[in-house]
Amino acid sequence: MTTRSTGPARAAQAFTEASTWRQVGGRLAVLAPVHLALAWVASTSRLPEVPAGAVWPAAGVAALWISTASRRSLP
Repeated sequence: MTTRSTGPARAAQAFTEASTWRQVGGRLAVLAPVHLALAWVASTSRLPEVPAGAVWPAAGVAALWISTASRRSLP
């Protein structure tokens, strides 16, 4: 929940919130194509030992790995 403030404090808060949303948007821009690619591989896979239901957890693990790696590389 945000509180209303005036002057420089409000500007700083608005900048922080915008910066946070840019970071979230950047991570989603990276994670969404990876998730979709893994889902596509699952839907087109004809390997009996790789059921389509197993790809969603794998996509989650890949998304977590990429998110962690991107946080380490951010200043």
